[in-house]
Amino acid sequence: MTASSTPTPASSGWPAEPWTCRPARSFCGEAGDAAPPSVCAAFPCSLVWGTREIGLAEGENLIGRAEDCAVRIDSGRVSRHHARIVVTGGAASIEDLGSKNGTLLGGRRVEEPTLLADGDAVGVGTALLFFRKGYGPGSTQTG
Repeated sequence: MTASSTPTPASSGWPAEPWTCRPARSFCGEAGDAAPPSVCAAFPCSLVWGTREIGLAEGENLIGRAEDCAVRIDSGRVSRHHARIVVTGGAASIEDLGSKNGTLLGGRRVEEPTLLADGDAVGVGTALLFFRKGYGPGSTQTG
């Protein structure tokens, strides 16, 4: 495959990743130990959006434009409260909350609460999110 025939995220219709502006910082000194595993245990699941991983807590996690959403997507194609993911005992399900543009799971519109599996692709507005069981570095297994 040549470089010119390689598909790009833009050609797929999905944004490559969310935009985040951060100031550059330099650090010097000793690197500390990693956070204890209990920090990541608060998030049994996550959503990957571009290069960001967003932890999903046990219970209800709202997705939408509103300030109270666990996963905020600032897009005109996303409702204030677009969808919710409910995490219970290591399992998670997604439900559309009557959004105008719908929620997609693997390319199909979510019509009722549906169980999520590791690696599932979730479409919300123009954002493509990937569901992961576990949170943090090493939480995703590749085959």
